[in-house]
Amino acid sequence: MDLEPAVGRGGGLAERAAIGVLTRAFPIELVDRVIDQYWRREQRTRALPTRLVFYFLLVLCLFPQESYRSALKILLGAFGRLADDGRVPTNGAIVNARRRLGAEPVETIVRAVIQPVAREETLGAW
Repeated sequence: MDLEPAVGRGGGLAERAAIGVLTRAFPIELVDRVIDQYWRREQRTRALPTRLVFYFLLVLCLFPQESYRSALKILLGAFGRLADDGRVPTNGAIVNARRRLGAEPVETIVRAVIQPVAREETLGAW
């Protein structure tokens, strides 16, 4: 699956930029490695592949005011994967995809990437 934001297709500039930052901050190779480590790779072709579901969860964090389907539409539009008719999976399909992924791989990926920004000499941080 191509995870570089599509230029000029779907999603606004801000959404495409935010999603581009996500794919750089959380490298695809890391996401795939952890998904395989937890045996969460899909066994058949799905509308919501496991890797996409991980990035979808991050989009929900970036755009908390959006509904599930609206957030997924932002993600799919930014990757140029939105169907011609603009349809996105149902809320039930999204919930099932989140359940298949589970919390453990998400926590592992986030812990591998997130690091403190402040140093001991940063005033007020410690």
